[in-house]
Amino acid sequence: MNTLNFNHKLLSLEYKDWIKNYVNGQKGFPQIIELDPTSKCMFKCPECINSNLINKKDSFTNDELLELIEELSQCGVKGIIFIGGGEPLMHLGFGKAIEKCNEKKINVGITTNGLLIDRYINQIAEYAKWTRVSIDAANEKTFKRVRPNDVKDSLERIFDNMRELSKIKKGILGYSFLIIEDEGFSNVNEVFEAAKIAKNLGCDYFEIKPMVDSKHFLVKYSDNLLDKLYVEIDKALQLQNENFKIIYPKSLLQYKNLILEQPKEYKSCPASDLRTVITPYGTFPCPYKRGYEQFNLGNVKDGFKNIWFSKDKEDAISKLDPSTHCKFFCIRDDLNILINSLIEDSDKLDEIQYNDEKDVFV
Repeated sequence: MNTLNFNHKLLSLEYKDWIKNYVNGQKGFPQIIELDPTSKCMFKCPECINSNLINKKDSFTNDELLELIEELSQCGVKGIIFIGGGEPLMHLGFGKAIEKCNEKKINVGITTNGLLIDRYINQIAEYAKWTRVSIDAANEKTFKRVRPNDVKDSLERIFDNMRELSKIKKGILGYSFLIIEDEGFSNVNEVFEAAKIAKNLGCDYFEIKPMVDSKHFLVKYSDNLLDKLYVEIDKALQLQNENFKIIYPKSLLQYKNLILEQPKEYKSCPASDLRTVITPYGTFPCPYKRGYEQFNLGNVKDGFKNIWFSKDKEDAISKLDPSTHCKFFCIRDDLNILINSLIEDSDKLDEIQYNDEKDVFV
């Protein structure tokens, strides 16, 4: 199995100064930004956890987006993930935005539904460190069920885009597959077929993801689905080679006995200072809190530097208690445990073995 090791990335020389300063109380700017250029999306996915925000909020103007990237570069941001909140490639200034990131030596990651890749294919191929396409299907019929839209042959268009991107990309391309079980419907039987498609398209990896509800708690799957899923995963793993990987969280293998909550003893979230979400309608500690006004840190249209060390931002972040507000499984849990342990015992800083990992996207 291939799993993502965020702590390995955090304990790289890239973050040595940030960790030291943070643990010693000298909090700086976040290093990774998840950026929603727009709330617009052409799909109407029933499982979308941000459905209450889609097409109901505004977008950054082209100038605002470029000015924000300029300011983030001045703050020392290492990477920007264009995501949503919306479909980031629907923003007409997207191409110029990632060109600006490259100019400012900010790494770029992209999460997209893939339909508009052809609009910016040259910029994506040249500047994106990674592009992940969320599909959740292996054929048009299932795709229309999980990604309702009015575009003719939408899945085939996405596949064409991915195929062409794979030929010229400098970064990594991934095919994301969310396991869905809902009122008699499931896409679990298409996992292996989708993995084969991903490999044939030239993807570098195929990612299998568990479903969560609107409050980000894992959804309990039936034992019947899990039995089918494990067979599909075993078949998919046979496709792996040095150029193509199958990725999934270890929790998927424990689902039959899994408690769908993740208790947390710590009461602060250092990860939110490391990696923050910026949208046209506010700044939020993490994607789990996107759109929650009580955790809105401020609007970057007033200037990111102006809000980051403001009293209003500190008041908002002080309301976030992971032990109370974050009982779901959080991918940042290990990061928080590590950083909080260093804060409790700063002498451990001298024991850290840093590595030369160059991927900044913790």
